[in-house]
Amino acid sequence: MKYSRTFSLYNFDHGFDKPATIRLNPFEIKISQTNINATTKLSRRATTNFTWSPQGKPIVSKTPAKVGRILKTATFRRIYSKPGDIDVPGNPLVSDEVGDLCLLLSFLTGRRVFQKAELSGLEGGYDGESVVGRNYFLTIGPNWPDVSLLHREGMFPVRHVSRVMGDS
Repeated sequence: MKYSRTFSLYNFDHGFDKPATIRLNPFEIKISQTNINATTKLSRRATTNFTWSPQGKPIVSKTPAKVGRILKTATFRRIYSKPGDIDVPGNPLVSDEVGDLCLLLSFLTGRRVFQKAELSGLEGGYDGESVVGRNYFLTIGPNWPDVSLLHREGMFPVRHVSRVMGDS
């Protein structure tokens, strides 16, 4: 197998509490203890939780919002399983895939996921709602969608979507 160079992911709230490596189809994401420690310093939305006591009485607990920073929270690389798929400098598919993975992770986590080149220092501090649960990345395993198939079906990169929608 061939591997691309390693890319850093910033602001990726993966939900891991111990170091791990996960395989998301063609991508291998590594989460170190340093990355886990960094996720504790990310900004957090205020939350309200509703539960019940053993006596059946409602319990409402609130966690205030927390101001944080955008930090490196994982690294990843592309794995090429076919001999003809080689990471060559200037290959637009490679750079598109990095952006596509960041976009997909942003959507899933409700938190804008960045690669280092995208950081400007002017990133906002508001995060949306996550569309997946906290244990999503622990449990998806081999069921991750084939990102290459998404490319072949015309779902990525985003600039193709604007042409389909009639924009130029």
